[in-house]
Amino acid sequence: MKHTKAQPLGTRLLLRAIKESEVSEGGMALPKSAVEKPCTAEVVALGTGKDDFTFSVKEGDIVAIPKYGATELLVNNEKLLVLPEEDVIAILSN
Repeated sequence: MKHTKAQPLGTRLLLRAIKESEVSEGGMALPKSAVEKPCTAEVVALGTGKDDFTFSVKEGDIVAIPKYGATELLVNNEKLLVLPEEDVIAILSN
């Protein structure tokens, strides 16, 4: 079944992983086994929330996330992640 949109529930976030470079600093292509799992992501959507809860992040924020623990979803042929906001490590800025 093809999914065209996703709305996270409760205090969960819908995230788009930011891929690490597949090219080394010296310009050599790295094999997939050498590229680490993404640890940063962009917030795509906020969950529906719950009583007495305010999200600390907003759509468009870049956040640090754990390497493992997020649920993967395929929406419009794009791999997205669902993660509870409490599992976000930090909001990153430029």
